[in-house]
Amino acid sequence: GDGSPSQKVFGATKKKTNFTNEFLNFLSERYEFSLTPEEVGYYIYGVLSAPSYREKYQEFLKIDYPNVKFVEDEDLFKQIAKHGEKLIELHTLEKEVENDNICTVEESHDFTVKDVSYDYSEEQISINDSQYFENVPQRLWEFELCGYQIIDKWLSEREGRELSLEEIQTFQQIVRTLEETIKIMNEIDDLL
Repeated sequence: GDGSPSQKVFGATKKKTNFTNEFLNFLSERYEFSLTPEEVGYYIYGVLSAPSYREKYQEFLKIDYPNVKFVEDEDLFKQIAKHGEKLIELHTLEKEVENDNICTVEESHDFTVKDVSYDYSEEQISINDSQYFENVPQRLWEFELCGYQIIDKWLSEREGRELSLEEIQTFQQIVRTLEETIKIMNEIDDLL
């Protein structure tokens, strides 16, 4: 090998990482087990997705880059990385969530988005006077990312026009992805 910090951490690979030598040296000193660049990325994504991390560093994250703590235990590192990988697959839509019980919809003739509202007692989202999506738990409706309620924002951006069948299916997949995301984020919290 070439003896580079990247080779010390990841072994022989043709991949070029975007990690600084300082970070690579930190990893090689911290861990005796082998890592892939992807595992490091998955681990970071997993930690940054943990609700406890976001809550603890909420004010700091508004003004600076995130500070990620690296666990020492190999098994714990790999578990968090695996959860991070699942989240990335979900968030890049590489993996579809199969759950026909979440965000169901009845056939209708009018999918025009006019007035988006949520009925907490019925757990449904209305998009106009006659059309709604059912079985949308409150935790999904209220889920925020970067200060936006994901579901409300997505629908509101389409206000004044009719949703196509593809958009309806995409919306259902987004809601189902949020359900799986929350589950995985809580699992990461349990690990941390």
